[in-house]
Amino acid sequence: MKDSVVKRLKDQLFVARSYYPSIAKLQGQEALTHEMKQNIQDHERVLSASAVDADLPSFINKKIEQMEHTIAKAKSCTVECHNVVRKLRQILDMTDDEAHFHMKQSAFLYNLGSQTLPKTHHCFSMRLTLEYFKSPSLDSDVYPARKFNTPNHR
Repeated sequence: MKDSVVKRLKDQLFVARSYYPSIAKLQGQEALTHEMKQNIQDHERVLSASAVDADLPSFINKKIEQMEHTIAKAKSCTVECHNVVRKLRQILDMTDDEAHFHMKQSAFLYNLGSQTLPKTHHCFSMRLTLEYFKSPSLDSDVYPARKFNTPNHR
């Protein structure tokens, strides 16, 4: 549940950030601008706290509802769509770059891990199995003879 809530917070934050500059320029929308700025700051605080603490605050659902309401108000205002689209494209490009970076980093770390793992440990379980079955205690000729020649078994 936490992961989906964090994703929803991030999505709301992206949308609010894209509308904020256009709303701030509108005359007579000072209250909405202040409300939007406050909600953006609250979301940023919650997201930064969620990176440190696994438990989300109990009031998170209220914050999500407040932001939904604020975004709905912002969408009802007449804003320049060009600015909103530009801001959303910037966020999309930034997210794509971040995803590309993480993919490259993951591939590098995987490659590094495979190169630094000693070859003797590469197939360690297979080598143990092979050594187990090669051990002299399991030879079919030696083991039964030893078993029946001991005085305890007679």
